[in-house]
Amino acid sequence: MITHKIDCFIVEENYDRDSKVICYTSSEAVAESICEDQKFYRTYRKFDKQYLIVESKDEMQDLKKAKLKEAALAKLTPAEKTALGF
Repeated sequence: MITHKIDCFIVEENYDRDSKVICYTSSEAVAESICEDQKFYRTYRKFDKQYLIVESKDEMQDLKKAKLKEAALAKLTPAEKTALGF
C-alpha cells in the first residue's frame, strides 16, 4: 500500500446555498489573492487529503478486514475490551 498526503488550500465560491470549488493552491498567499477578486463570494481554507493506493487484491481484502475489525472494536466498552484482552 502506498499513502500520499496532500497539503494545500481550497478556494470555494459561495452563493446563497450553493457552493463550488474554484481551485486548489499550494500556498495561502495565492488562495488569498484569488479571493480578493470577489471577497464576499470566495473563501479559502486549509485542505489536507490523504490517498491510499492499493497495489493488489489481497491488500484490498486485508484493508477491508482491518476496517471491519476497527468498527467492531469501536462498539465495545472499555470493560469489554479489557475482558477480551484488547
